[in-house]
Amino acid sequence: MTQLYLLRHGHVENPQQVFCSEGFPLSDQGAQEIVRLAHDFQTADISINAIISSPYLRTRETAEIMVQAMNLPEVVFDDRLKEWQVGSWFDRPFTEFYAATKYDQEPPPSVLPSEVESLHVMADRMVSAILEYEKQFRGKSILIVSHREPLVTALLSFQQKSFDEVHHVSFSMGSVWKLEFDEKGTFIKTEKVFDESGGT
Repeated sequence: MTQLYLLRHGHVENPQQVFCSEGFPLSDQGAQEIVRLAHDFQTADISINAIISSPYLRTRETAEIMVQAMNLPEVVFDDRLKEWQVGSWFDRPFTEFYAATKYDQEPPPSVLPSEVESLHVMADRMVSAILEYEKQFRGKSILIVSHREPLVTALLSFQQKSFDEVHHVSFSMGSVWKLEFDEKGTFIKTEKVFDESGGT
């Protein structure tokens, strides 16, 4: 059985509530969340054979904390795991993004502005990466570090659920979901396994 653990990076200080671009670091709280997650993995006797991360600063820092705390192999960075690509909306307030895109509505719109990556395109790049690493590390345990919308759309894709559910998936910063695949690489199930976010 192959187990892929999907980790959303730890807490980031964002008092202006902007759409975080590439250079936002973990806060002290976020770093502590990831240290606790490493302990959760060790307590559960989970051994990780590979760690793959988004190249953004907050995910790189998250991955490096896991490497140091669990004595893991060197991190592999994969651009397919990067944040949702929103063009000129990076570093601008969420309120402006929502006003322009209506993404906060229920359900979210099926069509977004042209500069904003569609949920389907984002899910496709995530699923492509996940399936590639599942095949490469079949029968082992892999840790993938990414961001909320990429991770959530990937989960919904594997669960064969609509992206209309994107706001209803619990995936706080500093939390982990698990994907399981059988010995032939067939997807079996997902489940949330750890959450050190405190609700952030």
